[in-house]
Amino acid sequence: MDQISKPNAPILDNFWMPFTANRQFKATPRLLAAAEGMYYTDVDGNQVLDGTAGLWCCNAGHGRKKIAQAVERQLSTMDYAPTFQMGHPIAFDFAAKLAANAPGGPDGKLDRVFFTGSGSESVDTALKIAIAYQRAIGQGTRTRIIGREKGYHGVGFGGISVGGLVNNRRVFPQIPADHMRHTLDVERNAFSKGLPAHGVELSDDLERLVQIKARYGAWLMIDEAHSLGVLGATGKGIAEHSGVDPAEVDIWMGTLSKSLVSCGGYIAGSALLIEYLKFHAAGMVYSVGLAPTVSIAALAALRLMRREPERVKALQDNGNYFLEKAKAHGLDIGKSWGYAVTPIIIGDSLRTVMLSERLLARGFAVVPVIPPGVPEKSARLRFFISAGHRHEDLDQVIEATVEELNDLETEGVSVTEYARRIIVDG
Repeated sequence: MDQISKPNAPILDNFWMPFTANRQFKATPRLLAAAEGMYYTDVDGNQVLDGTAGLWCCNAGHGRKKIAQAVERQLSTMDYAPTFQMGHPIAFDFAAKLAANAPGGPDGKLDRVFFTGSGSESVDTALKIAIAYQRAIGQGTRTRIIGREKGYHGVGFGGISVGGLVNNRRVFPQIPADHMRHTLDVERNAFSKGLPAHGVELSDDLERLVQIKARYGAWLMIDEAHSLGVLGATGKGIAEHSGVDPAEVDIWMGTLSKSLVSCGGYIAGSALLIEYLKFHAAGMVYSVGLAPTVSIAALAALRLMRREPERVKALQDNGNYFLEKAKAHGLDIGKSWGYAVTPIIIGDSLRTVMLSERLLARGFAVVPVIPPGVPEKSARLRFFISAGHRHEDLDQVIEATVEELNDLETEGVSVTEYARRIIVDG
């Protein structure tokens, strides 16, 4: 690959990067230029192992020819088509394949799909659908929504309200929402290091919620942003994994930007639900729909997942391998079950960010997650595992994590020195 020149400072200044220490980043930019398989190549030609794959990339890895070629053909055939009173065949084909793949199968509960512009938009639209449906059937006073403490459901007003991250709700007006207790128990957490082992018993709240739903006519909506392509024997998601009856769920929602290597989101429900909305709330549920190029990328990734079910098994095996290796090295993985996402909990936010930087310098791209994205004093590196990772890749990144973490603890972490690097050196 030809070396690509680094952008100059004015170009870097124009873009405000989300969830990023912008001044520090632009002082020492970490710019990626290409990707293939499980490796990025940065602008200096260095290879970097992709440890963010499960968050933003199809489990197939970067540069899968069938996906790239499908997008290329579609782009040269038709780049965009409206979805108001017109349409394009790919969106219908993708909706049919997604419905057949999703909980319940072609004859099950899920048989209608609505596309949105993002996972956050999916959550907000699903909440609008739920409220509009209750009004349509004469139950307009049913507006109370229940989420889970410390849950994250996007950045829209609805998602912030039903989400359980207090700092995200502090600034913005919200819709009425209550929150189920989380598996963290504040009283029992006293003087504990990292995430304690207790709390699993609180997962029974989900079963109790299903009982409440049946008793009071409530709705159950599942946001499975990370489970499609990861959980279940064939990657169909949380329903296949847990044996949940899809008929118990009124709305399923998710994103296309994880396992389906595209952009946008989806909402799925029953034909009866959609019929009510057509007549009573059609103008309230809006999205521009999916462009043909976006649809074909997601469709190609979904077809690939169906043709290569062994990739799901490989992903699950890799996740468990990484989990056991991390535990064997004494790393704090909290209550992770070892699927596509495994945290290494550091606790201190500054040490977490510095550890991420040091790993990147050694050729490992790993995402640091700090408050308010996680509870205070539980900052972590979040490793996203893929079917394409080799065991030797996972061994190397764990060994590097242990070495760099030990070095940081030996050297000590100075907030003053780190600030000086950002302000003075930058």
